[in-house]
Amino acid sequence: MKTTERGENHRLSPRPLVEVLWTAFSAIALLMATQFGCAISSAKHAVPATRVPEVFLAETRSDLVPINYALLGQTPPATHMIAPGDTIGVYVHSILPPQQDAAPMVYQRSINEGYYPANGSLESPSMGVPMEVQVDGTIPVPLVDPVQVAGMTLADARKAIGEAYVKKELIQEGRERVLVSLVRARVHRILVVREDSQTDIPTMLRKDATIYTKKGHGEVVDLPTFENDVLHALTVTGGLPGIDAHNKVWVLRSGQSSEVAFQAAGSLLQNCENPHDAFTSMGCKERICIPLKIRSCDPIPFSQQDIVLNDGDVVYVEPRIEDVFYTGGLLPGGSIPLPRDHDLDVIEAIALANGSTGGPGGSSGVAVFRAGAGPGNIVPPTRVIILRRLANGQQLPIRVDLVKAMHDVNERILIQPEDVVMLHFKPQEQFSNVLLNFFDFNVSLSDAFK
Repeated sequence: MKTTERGENHRLSPRPLVEVLWTAFSAIALLMATQFGCAISSAKHAVPATRVPEVFLAETRSDLVPINYALLGQTPPATHMIAPGDTIGVYVHSILPPQQDAAPMVYQRSINEGYYPANGSLESPSMGVPMEVQVDGTIPVPLVDPVQVAGMTLADARKAIGEAYVKKELIQEGRERVLVSLVRARVHRILVVREDSQTDIPTMLRKDATIYTKKGHGEVVDLPTFENDVLHALTVTGGLPGIDAHNKVWVLRSGQSSEVAFQAAGSLLQNCENPHDAFTSMGCKERICIPLKIRSCDPIPFSQQDIVLNDGDVVYVEPRIEDVFYTGGLLPGGSIPLPRDHDLDVIEAIALANGSTGGPGGSSGVAVFRAGAGPGNIVPPTRVIILRRLANGQQLPIRVDLVKAMHDVNERILIQPEDVVMLHFKPQEQFSNVLLNFFDFNVSLSDAFK
């Protein structure tokens, strides 16, 4: 009798089942509060995206427009002006060359194959004995004193050489037969160091991949006078910087000897200055940054003298190593390169990281309390925490609400380099997902006890 009553009570009374379900629900709620307590606390102390001071916002890139690239080059003069370093061909009848009846020497000149010469010709004829213009601007012709030719055109130099021989009475006035031609214009040796890709074959990379095997590229180029500028240096060595490099060019002036440069760097280090500044200034008289894109309303930030290159100058193309943002939280962890030429806001960053921007579950929905029976994360996560590094080394947490960001453009904050973007559930979203999964689990238990 008692056994039957216990069996009937066990079968008819729903209290034990309710207590079991309530205990399970309490345990889940406690676990959820423990797991997400830190995330809720960090979101509470984060600054809303609409209240972030303007000084901490990322600078826009979409407003930048390309400069006129012709500004990076020089305008050559109509007539070549002779200067030290030029090699000219001189012919003086019966004197240079010394044979009495020798004809003008005609020969071909070769130009560096890596550089496209003027007039599109790799070889051009020249006449006369080649002579290099000395540092003082003179050429050592025989039987007369050195003739000053610096600052003259080829026609003026021919006249000056003829007058020098007439003055010495070596040639009768009016019967001078003098020819002067340009054999090789003076050149400037420039070092071009580029850290962008030099291959013509496109490389396909995952957006969360980081390049560790890319090799830098450097060349030593000899640029003729009036072509010794940034535009020709870039054109000879591969063109404008690629997307894996910053859209700017550094010109490092070489105006000090090595001994003076090392002494200057040593003094900076002894005074506890920034080691990076100490070593980047070694041997560098001046550092000039030439941006290739500026805002349409801004003035040109460089002058004509800045783009002219001299012997020993270095043209440097800097890589975009630090131009990435990091993902975490419910997003797949990784580092993702930022676009170089346009802006990326928080919604686009989440989509780029394969995260959910409003759909049920999404690829970022983590299977919390998803044991095969429940519906999973029906309610998507809509809270984003952005950790932004400040100039003083501290970080600023910024809170973004994706629901508001769908309608309010001020909520769609721009991502800047080295930001950490983390996606989280709001407490009510997590609670709703747990409740839906628990409800489905509860129905399954009820069906089991029928």
